[in-house]
Amino acid sequence: MGALVELFSDDNGLNWPETVAPFKVYLAQLGNQEAIKAQCQKFYDACTKQDIAVFWDDRDERPGIKFNDADLYGIPYRAVISEQTIAKKQQIEVKKRTQQTSQMMPLEALIKY
Repeated sequence: MGALVELFSDDNGLNWPETVAPFKVYLAQLGNQEAIKAQCQKFYDACTKQDIAVFWDDRDERPGIKFNDADLYGIPYRAVISEQTIAKKQQIEVKKRTQQTSQMMPLEALIKY
């Protein structure tokens, strides 16, 4: 474990390789509205059906805190569901831990990705 941490970390925290990561996706739920909760549940269910381990963060914290925690945990992918993503035709914002920018994807495309 120590060797993995030594090899796969940066200034923001861990960066687990997908093959050994305890979770593959960090799901950041931004807001407590029913539409957001429902979309998160739909995403979570779709992932678990495909044997994709998801860490669902539904804490009542600011987005920056959640994003910082996601980087510290080192989970390979971060998925964000918020009012803005739902307004964009039910798309999900996704960012790979090793990339600087995020992109918007529909649920089905994200599962394949």
